[in-house]
Amino acid sequence: MASDLQQRILLAATALFARQGYTATAMREVAEAVGCTKPALYYHFRSKEELFLAAVQREMAHYNDLLQDILKHTGPLRDRLKAGLDAHLDHVRTEPASMKLIMTAQHAPDTDGAPVIDMLTMHAGNKRLIHALLEDGVRTGAIRAGLDLEKLSTSLIGLVNIWGMHCLLGQPVPDDISDHILDIFFHGVAPS
Repeated sequence: MASDLQQRILLAATALFARQGYTATAMREVAEAVGCTKPALYYHFRSKEELFLAAVQREMAHYNDLLQDILKHTGPLRDRLKAGLDAHLDHVRTEPASMKLIMTAQHAPDTDGAPVIDMLTMHAGNKRLIHALLEDGVRTGAIRAGLDLEKLSTSLIGLVNIWGMHCLLGQPVPDDISDHILDIFFHGVAPS
């Protein structure tokens, strides 16, 4: 388990990397933001590259934990998805730097010395969890059999991520957006 100082370092680094990018962020700035010495920072993270990777991995682990939690619960699939979507969007609202770090690492990585991150592999684990959740939905009758669950997983991720981007752009995200996403996901937009 990470120490309190490690967690504070990761939060500060996430904010700085998200705001300034990898190249423009100095370890000195991270230490100053945390209020620790550079030796204390280097005790926990040997390099800026290691710190950057740990910050990205921390955020991806957060999403993994969220999905694992949804899978553990029982009850209607829609209720489980709503709880997960609400938790995800609350996280994006309260820690927008975390989402920005992930989006930047995935879509606009620094080319000037930033470590290469295999985001597809990182996302694959989370996508497998979503796929398992959708399989459970097929098993329980919440989702009709015969659908391509790989495409359905990607579509659900897209619906969610676009609203996460709204947060990053400073645009308001309606409180009922989880219900809106799930209505589209489960019922489409055509009249019944």
